[in-house]
Amino acid sequence: GCGSGRSPCFGVSGTVTYRGKPVDGAGVTFMPKDARPAAGQTDAEGRFTLTTFAAGDGIVAGEHIVCINKTIPDPKDQGDSPYRKMVPVLPPRYRTPVQSPLKATVAAKGPNDFRFDLTD
Repeated sequence: GCGSGRSPCFGVSGTVTYRGKPVDGAGVTFMPKDARPAAGQTDAEGRFTLTTFAAGDGIVAGEHIVCINKTIPDPKDQGDSPYRKMVPVLPPRYRTPVQSPLKATVAAKGPNDFRFDLTD
């Protein structure tokens, strides 16, 4: 679970692809209506697991809006500054809960393994 006095959490994992290929290094956030969001980051295979309070603990059951975002340093910005401009790699509609078309329903009796195939 998520810990003492908190709603129980359930393990969540999944895969993110874009244009048919796994997305490495994308931030994935599940946003419930009335609870703390959970986040994870994709690996080279596009796989992620969610964390709310402790690594890999998952998230509360129910319907969640899913946001996925990945940025890279702007290739046009050739400076060595640590504050290089970052540019998004994925379509902007996936970035914010207001725009994201992605949803996931987390069940108390898993498995909660989701696949998000992002498109332009």
